[in-house]
Amino acid sequence: MSKPTTVEEVISQTISHRDDVVAAINNVCSKMIVKSFQHDHSKETFPMLLLQSFSDASYAAEWKEVHVRNEDHHMQWKQKGNETLSDAIEMLADWVCASARRGSILDPEMTHMPKIDWELCARNTLRQIQQSWDEILKVSGTVTKYRIDSGKNDRHELD
Repeated sequence: MSKPTTVEEVISQTISHRDDVVAAINNVCSKMIVKSFQHDHSKETFPMLLLQSFSDASYAAEWKEVHVRNEDHHMQWKQKGNETLSDAIEMLADWVCASARRGSILDPEMTHMPKIDWELCARNTLRQIQQSWDEILKVSGTVTKYRIDSGKNDRHELD
C-alpha cells in the first residue's frame, strides 16, 4: 500500500488497517470462546474418576494425570511447547473462578505464578494469528476492506 497523500487516504487506510486488526482479534476471541465452552471437558468425560479422586489418593493421582493430559490450560503442571496466550488467559480465569467457588479471593495454592515461557506463548499466538490471517487471504484471494457503521450491519467498501 502506498503512502497516503491526502487526509482522505490517511483516514481510508487507517480504517482499513483497523478493520484488519478487528478481524484478527475477533478470530482469536472466537477461538477463545470455543475454548471456554470446552473448559474442563475431562471432568465431564471422566466424572467417575473425578468423584473417586475426592476420597482415594490413588485415584487423585490418576485423575490429575488424565486432567492435565486433556486440558491445555494447566500450564502450571505441564508445558507442551504449543501454549498460547489464550491458554494462559484460560488458566488465570480458571484460578480466579476456582478460588471463588472455594470461597476465597484467590486460593493460596495458586498465589505463585508458574514458570511459564511467556515469550513462547506470544510466539505461538503470533503464529496462530498469522495462520488465521493466511486462511482468510486464501479464502478471499484478497482481504476485502470495509467499514461497518456502528449500530447497523451496513458495510461500506473502501477503495
